[in-house]
Amino acid sequence: MNRYPIREGAAAIAIAAARRSERRAVVIPTAIRYRYVDDPTPHIEQTLGLLEQRILWRPRPGLPIVERIRAIGEAVLGLKEVEFYGHSLHGPMPDRIQRLIEFILSKLEAAHQLEPLESVPRRVKQLRQTVLTKLHDQCTPPDSRTELQRHLDEAFVGLQLFSYPGDYLDIDSPPIERIAETIDKMEEDVLQTKTASIRCRRSATIEFGEALEVTTTKSRDSTSRLTEAIESRVLELIMKGGGNAAPQAARNQTSKVSGL
Repeated sequence: MNRYPIREGAAAIAIAAARRSERRAVVIPTAIRYRYVDDPTPHIEQTLGLLEQRILWRPRPGLPIVERIRAIGEAVLGLKEVEFYGHSLHGPMPDRIQRLIEFILSKLEAAHQLEPLESVPRRVKQLRQTVLTKLHDQCTPPDSRTELQRHLDEAFVGLQLFSYPGDYLDIDSPPIERIAETIDKMEEDVLQTKTASIRCRRSATIEFGEALEVTTTKSRDSTSRLTEAIESRVLELIMKGGGNAAPQAARNQTSKVSGL
């Protein structure tokens, strides 16, 4: 499943509300699963042609859809590797993605003298907070501001890469929802559209999970722990129903992705 890290805003709001209330506060994990009512294949093939043209390829309608998606993903990842390493790498895509994430984030953490945290989203959050604090400091010179903005952009790329495991379509006959979801994200990130196109009619099932108690105990990581619990429950609900679509609540709160 594609990993859309849920941001901490919802958990922070829940904890703040619980501390102000005399009543018990809970968070209800909610999963939205969708299925296509009509066949989106013609629309997917049209978008694939646009993606291929964007990376200066001729459209290849004669190839299987999944093969075309993988090829575009390889090309985009290779471009990112050239940007950061100076050359592209070979090997399984998940390994290459993880190596590039680590290369980007560890370089930024060393530049700002930060200790790495336990997850990519938390590492990126720490980097962003540190960089933004320096950017908001009136004493920071203009030349340093340019570099700090570049550091923000690079941290964003790390989070983008994290959102793709690299093997999402590596199963026999991946469902059309999984294929379309991948195309949706590539349309947003490679073609730079605000939102993916509406391809055809879909049906949706909404399922609510067991309530999570919101603790009012003050600790540095209470928001992160509640966010992780929410994400874990949402993913359980998604996988329980077949796991063809990523959690929509998480998708709406995450950054866009630029590689597979």
